[in-house]
Amino acid sequence: MAAHAATTEQVPASGRAQKPAVQYQDHPMGTSACANCANFIPGSTPESMGHCTIVAGNISPHGWCVAYVNRN
Repeated sequence: MAAHAATTEQVPASGRAQKPAVQYQDHPMGTSACANCANFIPGSTPESMGHCTIVAGNISPHGWCVAYVNRN
């Protein structure tokens, strides 16, 4: 039961992971940033917060997490 509770805390009803579960940070990891990630859904401008297909909540284009996948 305890393992199930931990899992549901990390995956909200949206089906996306919580930021701590993927070690999200609001700054890049070297040259890797959300703006260059295949999972990133850009905001209205290059500097605007966007969204992610994996991570819940607003996502900085300058952020990074362990779900990063280079879109190139």
